[in-house]
Amino acid sequence: MPELFPILRALIDQDRKANGKFILLGSASFLLHENINESLSGRVAFIDFSPFNLLEVKNHFSPEALWLKGGFPDALMQYSENELNYDWFEFYTRTLIERDLPALGIDVNNRQFRLLWKMITHFHGEILNKSKIASAIGISSHTVDRYINILEQTFTLRILPPFFSNIKKRLIKNPKVYFRDSRMFHYFSQIRSYEDLTSSPSLGKSFEGFVVEQVIQLSQPDWYPYFFRTSDGIESDLLLTKGKKIVPIEIKARPTSNAKDIKSLEKTLSLLQQPKGFVVSLAGDNYPLSERVECIGINKWLADGCPRFWET
Repeated sequence: MPELFPILRALIDQDRKANGKFILLGSASFLLHENINESLSGRVAFIDFSPFNLLEVKNHFSPEALWLKGGFPDALMQYSENELNYDWFEFYTRTLIERDLPALGIDVNNRQFRLLWKMITHFHGEILNKSKIASAIGISSHTVDRYINILEQTFTLRILPPFFSNIKKRLIKNPKVYFRDSRMFHYFSQIRSYEDLTSSPSLGKSFEGFVVEQVIQLSQPDWYPYFFRTSDGIESDLLLTKGKKIVPIEIKARPTSNAKDIKSLEKTLSLLQQPKGFVVSLAGDNYPLSERVECIGINKWLADGCPRFWET
């Protein structure tokens, strides 16, 4: 109802002191953003609603269950913690491609779009190489750009930008890409159970994407997320920045306990001149790994109510 927006503008302008009088809900951002930019600029705030996070389901599901099954309510709540509603994701992806996008006036080649979506599993947690994707599928780089933009705006992919600094190192400038919901990654990777997940070569990347999304969701909007990587391999999976404060976070599915595991993180701290970094893992508790690095066990983190450890 595009005719609604001029009416809302007039009603809002009658009383600019009363915030939050109207709530507009939309499952995709394309048309909503277009109309808002045209009619309600300066009169609106955006809030993105993500699938369930750890804090929202802490009394009902373990971190492992949420990681395996993802945060979509129907997919999470059906069957036991170790059983997946695989058909739900098949229906979800087909509905998005075959019904929702055409309803929004977005034209895609169904086969190519689905193939690209599946191919992103190979780049999940990695530097996004659009030319390699274009070559593998046999489509143009422009089409790859467009399809990835669609997946980002429908909240299925997260494009994580690189962090830039004036340090005397050559930094990676291309972004990383993640599936925002872990189960969507598992669906396209043919991971159907927790046993499949723990034995999968994608275990580390899956856990990394899951933790990245949880931390970003549970941080405040004034914390900005990046990743950090130099050309000679010094890296941090996630950086949270707030003004001059920078918090490097490394993510490891397996519990870590030795100096070798945090060598790159220690170098990141030194390069960025920051006092403390963290490793998030499947460990059951929190413990120090060095004077500057602390391990955050995800089960302990959840038991404590998911405090914002990066603010300490």
